Amino acid sequence: MRKFVGRTKLLTVGGAVLAGVAGVVGVVLIASPAGAHTADLSGVAACQNDGTFTITYTGHTMNSPLSSDITIVSKTPDSSTITPADGLHDVAGNSTFELTQSGVPADAGTASLTVHVKWTDGVESQPTGKVELPTNCTKPPTETTATAPTFTNATCLSPQPTYTIPDTEGVQYKVNDENVSAGSHDAKPGDVITVTAVALEGYTLTGDTSWPAFTFAAVPTDCANAPTDSQPSCTSANGSYTIPTTEGVTYFVNGNETKAGTYSAKAGSTVKINAYGSNGQALPGTSSWTFTIQAAPTDCNAHVPTFVDNTCTESGHYTIPNSSADYTVNDVAVGPGTHSATAGTTVTIRAIARAGHPLVGPTSWTHTFPNLTECIAPAADVNHISGSGPLANTGPEVPVGQATLLAGLLALVGAGLLFAGRRPAAASSGRHSAR
Repeated sequence: MRKFVGRTKLLTVGGAVLAGVAGVVGVVLIASPAGAHTADLSGVAACQNDGTFTITYTGHTMNSPLSSDITIVSKTPDSSTITPADGLHDVAGNSTFELTQSGVPADAGTASLTVHVKWTDGVESQPTGKVELPTNCTKPPTETTATAPTFTNATCLSPQPTYTIPDTEGVQYKVNDENVSAGSHDAKPGDVITVTAVALEGYTLTGDTSWPAFTFAAVPTDCANAPTDSQPSCTSANGSYTIPTTEGVTYFVNGNETKAGTYSAKAGSTVKINAYGSNGQALPGTSSWTFTIQAAPTDCNAHVPTFVDNTCTESGHYTIPNSSADYTVNDVAVGPGTHSATAGTTVTIRAIARAGHPLVGPTSWTHTFPNLTECIAPAADVNHISGSGPLANTGPEVPVGQATLLAGLLALVGAGLLFAGRRPAAASSGRHSAR
């Protein structure tokens, strides 16, 4: 039979086997004449991976060819386990048998086993095996793998940077060579963190035991898009403010949550705007703005229209300014811009104040556009009229229509005179003598 059970092993330190003192401490009880029917029992201790001892007991039946039954009488420590628990049966005479005691604590000091051997002829023996246990049996180290730490930079919605140390059995983590507990730890922007892992007693590490240094980034400063405001003007009696759209950000206006959009603000009012994260958390960077809406302007004097008379090269026109007023021309509403005017016409322009924008100064203007004067080029240049400038005025200020009629009449008179000069002379009455 095998001397050691396969599930046990000897404790090896530096290649040496640590075994208990094996010996037959119990004596054989002989119920027959000396020299017949004897048995002994001895044990060897081996340290196990769980830090306990396993004792392999080896016994012999001697001086008899008869078979025997072997049963368990007692064991120490009592918490240990004997295999097989009910002993052995029909053990051949003059043979070797084996029993195993397991689960013996490392600090037990000693272990023992007493068995009862009974041969088929009724002879009995009760040997005891006792083992002194080594004191240097320790549990072999357990392999463990260190989980990598994680790092989280500051964000708009979570401005506190952190790093997390895993909770790994048998591992002690160090941050910048200082022991640190498992869990989340705060950091500061710009911090450089180096994490290493060390095996605790009874463990050995596999895999990575250190990780590259991590530098925490700066806290973002542009988390909330800035709202804008618009002041009252000559064209708008009230101001306004605009709440932008920013993902994950909620805006409050004068303490009230306000959605993105443009809102009117009365002249003279104050608008206080605050931005928070979607869960009400404070945001890094600028997150508060105050707008003071000024009073509507009262000096909107740029409401006076302008007039340009017609000339030989330019038509007459008037210009309505784009101001805070509404306008009528000859009692007809007209919009801003330049409008043509017929020569000789008279226009009356009135400015009408809009709500909140009183007008200062005159609000009504009347202007008559003159008739065009005659524009005739000099005689020397009659065939070379240049369109680059006004024509020379060579006569009295006669309206164009009258000048045309006068020229026609003069042409008729001249033609009549020419016809009369060419008629033959009529003969006088009476006799005329011929020469």
